Amino acid sequence: MRRVELIRVDFRMIHGQVIVKWLKKTGANKIVAINDQISVDPFLADIYKLSAPAGVSIETLSKDDAISYLNADTDANERCLVLLKNVEDAYYCFQNGMPMNHLQIGGLGAGPNRINVYGAITLDNKDAKTLKEMKDAGVEVYFQLVPDENKASLEKILGKYNFNFS
Repeated sequence: MRRVELIRVDFRMIHGQVIVKWLKKTGANKIVAINDQISVDPFLADIYKLSAPAGVSIETLSKDDAISYLNADTDANERCLVLLKNVEDAYYCFQNGMPMNHLQIGGLGAGPNRINVYGAITLDNKDAKTLKEMKDAGVEVYFQLVPDENKASLEKILGKYNFNFS
C-alpha cells in the first residue's frame, strides 16, 4: 500500500496553498489528484503536472484507478498527498476500498443550500450526512484551510449548525 500523508477535499484541487504549504507540511513528493473528468482531460492533466515543483510528480486518476493505485505496493520513499474535488468522490473512494484513516476538508465552494461552516468552507445537508457516515465508520474528518491554523473537528461543525440527516 502506498504511503499517504494527507487526504484533502478541495474543489480547487491543485493551487497555491497546496503547492506551497501542504506539500511542505506533509513532505509529500507525489500528488494524486482524483477526479473522473480531470483523468480523461489531457490538457487539464498537463496543466496540473506543469504546476508541480521540482521533485514532486503528479498523477491525475479516476476514482477507480486511484483506489487501485493507492492500494498497490510501492517504493517506500514515495509519500502521497491525495486531492479530491468533492465529498461525493471521497465517499466513493472510501466505500470502494481506498485506505482512509483521516479526511481533511480544505475547500468546498458556495452554492445553493450550502452554508459557510468554517472559513470559506461550505456544507449542505448531503455533504454533512456523508461526512458523518464516514466519521461513524472510523474516519477522522476535520476542517483545515492551511497548516498554521487549528483543525476543527466534524463534531464541532455539526454541533454548531443544524443539518438535517433525514
